[in-house]
Amino acid sequence: MNYLKKFLMRHKGKTALAVLLLLGQVIGTLFIPALVADIVDHGILQGDMNAVLRIGGWMLAVTILSTGVAAWGSWAASDLASLFGFEMRSMLLQKSQDISLQQFDSVGISSMITRTTSDIITLQRTMGMVLQMVVPAPILVVASIVMTAMVSPVMAVIQLVFMVVLLVLTAIILRKSNALSRSIQTRLDRINQVVREAVTGVRVIRAFGNERYEEERSGAAYEDYAGNMIRLNRLFAVITPVVWLLMGALMAVILGVGGALSLNGGMAVGQITAVAEYSTLTMAYLIMAASVLAPCETELLNVPSLRDVDATIRILRGLGCEVAREGDAVNIDSSGLCRAEIPHGLMRELRSSVIFLGALLARCGEARLSMPGGCELGPRPIDLHLMALRALGAEIEESGGDLVCRAPRLRGASIALPMPSVGATENAMLAACAAEGETVIMNAAREPEIEELQSFLRLLGAEVSGAGTPTVCIRGFAPAKRVGHRIMPDRIVSSTLLCAVAAAGGDIELRGTEPERFSTVLHSLSECGCDIMVGGRGVRLRSEGNLKAPSPVITGPYPAFPTDAQPLMLAACLKARGTSVFVENVFQNRFRYTEELMRLGARIHTEGRVAVVTGVTELHGAPTVATDLRGGAALIIAGLSAEGVTEILDSGHIERGYEDLDSRLRELGAEIERSA
Repeated sequence: MNYLKKFLMRHKGKTALAVLLLLGQVIGTLFIPALVADIVDHGILQGDMNAVLRIGGWMLAVTILSTGVAAWGSWAASDLASLFGFEMRSMLLQKSQDISLQQFDSVGISSMITRTTSDIITLQRTMGMVLQMVVPAPILVVASIVMTAMVSPVMAVIQLVFMVVLLVLTAIILRKSNALSRSIQTRLDRINQVVREAVTGVRVIRAFGNERYEEERSGAAYEDYAGNMIRLNRLFAVITPVVWLLMGALMAVILGVGGALSLNGGMAVGQITAVAEYSTLTMAYLIMAASVLAPCETELLNVPSLRDVDATIRILRGLGCEVAREGDAVNIDSSGLCRAEIPHGLMRELRSSVIFLGALLARCGEARLSMPGGCELGPRPIDLHLMALRALGAEIEESGGDLVCRAPRLRGASIALPMPSVGATENAMLAACAAEGETVIMNAAREPEIEELQSFLRLLGAEVSGAGTPTVCIRGFAPAKRVGHRIMPDRIVSSTLLCAVAAAGGDIELRGTEPERFSTVLHSLSECGCDIMVGGRGVRLRSEGNLKAPSPVITGPYPAFPTDAQPLMLAACLKARGTSVFVENVFQNRFRYTEELMRLGARIHTEGRVAVVTGVTELHGAPTVATDLRGGAALIIAGLSAEGVTEILDSGHIERGYEDLDSRLRELGAEIERSA
């Protein structure tokens, strides 16, 4: 994938041209069904010959233009694929000259020939097919469904049902074909070896009269290859009749339902034709795309693009791990981890960097790091972390803000935390994975993030249970070689967007989130007068912006109100009718941000861990400074409901925990500009 990415970047002009032309073909293809509907409804059925000729002319023009663009796009895709094959052959030839003789012998001459000839031809063809089929497929499928839904939502649902069935069947067939494809590759190498030996050694074979033996040997190789190819072709032969069966059934359903709707006046005849065309296009492109796709490598998915994530990646690389990022996917190879020390500069970038303590102790038997950095929310004692690690057998020295931990041998233990610290629970769970026997953590944190860690450790092979309850049990394990895991949705990001809409007024629907994990925030917003609907993995909030004060918001360990959501809720209540009370039980200096909110005209009185907000009728824009991550997000929420312009300086704090927050708010109608 890395080589392909570099290749496309080197030839970005050719790549862009091919993609644009193929997209142009898709647009032209999508126009045809709509024109067919028009010519049927407004021309043929109305007996209007002029309309038939006019719309027919447009159809002809679109067809000619689309055909020309498609031909040009196919040429551009083929040209790019040929160039890819050329460079791959050159690279393989160079590589063959650079590898050692031992490596060359282990690969074999026959395999080298196969890789240089048939394998590259296959890659070249696959690349051309991907460009011509897979790239346009998602756009065409989505557009077809959208355009069908504009005609008839019922028809769009029918399309989706048949597409899901098709994709499931195709996925099953492709999964079964992978093993056969790999075995065929091995047998093709064998055929090349046999042929090479027979041709180069023909004089020796004839001299010793071994012709019959060579015929039997080559015949066995051919039969073995042919047998596997036949099984693979039989498997793929199922696809065609299945596709035709599904497409026929889809057409029957569309015509039946469309006919019923047409008789009742709910749908025009031409629209039925258009829907049928869109359905055919959608199913055809889906099967073509699926036929050339292969399973992706194991990776960590849904990783947001945040400054804290970037800092974590730098720490991992500093420890000797190989980390590659592509979009929201992060691949981590920790096999080369060679250091157990994190530089002071990297530790200061990330508040949660202390979590590496337990992981390094488990992996290396030692860890050297300094106190973590991040937001200035008051003292950040890690005594609970150290207490838990000492219980497992770690020896810890503290000197000048630096920590040196050693544990040549970790032992399972019972750990009773004085308070349910998230970080201490996580560090104890990580270290316990390398401990002998069972570790029991009592009064453990119950946050959803603990359940997330349990799920990941189970993938690695650990025996972990109890996450989400006060007692967590862990047994050591032999790590798996590769795992894949999707990161859970960020509940604080979801809370931020909901509080912003609640304060400014509007209507927002969040999909792919987990509302049950921030139910306390939803409860407080509901008390403020917001209309909230929860269903499945989504939540919808409607607000007129005219809020009322909720019941006292008291932060604490999960399942209490999250401390990270407290600034967001407080900002939403600045104009709420009545008096809002906020009690902070987690961080000592969490209310520092309120000084900046008062620059906007907010009435806030703080006393120790309590903040009292008296609602005002109006807020006004002013220059402010983000003192921490969530405090900066609170300033954004307040600025959205304030008159005039609100300027937020030192916004780097916000970027640590939010990916494109400004873009998401602009999609909701906010006016936000980012200055350099």
